[in-house]
Amino acid sequence: MIKSSVVIRTTPLLSIETDHLIFHLPRTEDIPQMLEMSTDPSLAENALTQVDFTPASMAAMLANLPDPPTPQLTFFGLYLRKDPARLFGVSTLGRLPGDTRSRLSLWIRPCHRRQRPFGDIIPAMLEFAFRYLRLKEVEANSFAHQPMSPRVLHRYGFKDHGERMGYAPATGVTAPLLVMRMSRAAWFGTHRQHCVRLQPVPANRPLPAMQQQHAQRHRPSLV
Repeated sequence: MIKSSVVIRTTPLLSIETDHLIFHLPRTEDIPQMLEMSTDPSLAENALTQVDFTPASMAAMLANLPDPPTPQLTFFGLYLRKDPARLFGVSTLGRLPGDTRSRLSLWIRPCHRRQRPFGDIIPAMLEFAFRYLRLKEVEANSFAHQPMSPRVLHRYGFKDHGERMGYAPATGVTAPLLVMRMSRAAWFGTHRQHCVRLQPVPANRPLPAMQQQHAQRHRPSLV
């Protein structure tokens, strides 16, 4: 396991910094890159919510994202540190109706699949879930025809918790969902030390100018 630094910043912009990525709310200028993700058929086929990939719907979605993030919905764009205008993918924590736990999901642009920055995403999202959102447990789901997802999640310490039925609106298919969970106690007690390098990058490192333009609103303090 290759470790990464994970720094949660609350000013001037709520963000997460890792060795290779910067996480923050997506911007309207990122919509073309987000629309490119719709060329990946697995995105729509495996999504548990209806995804409408049009410029207008994406703009409306971005305008309605909670800021600051909440356990009901946390939505981060993932940007390369070496090229902050370039979207690597997106990652979310969210709850569907009836959920009692926030579900972790992530989608990587096809052009960035199997690249090293991918390894920073799950540790960073777990750090945010447990340190900032103060969640007690995080869930991740995978349809049975997605064998790579469980293997990746198990590497970071997720444990299997059976199956439940899941509905994919894009295909109209109801199929078994594998249920995997990570608890706050297990993350801090065991798995964090294997995933997170505890000599982080300097927290006062200035953000690139493009990110600073989106730091006008108040951000709560990290406690």
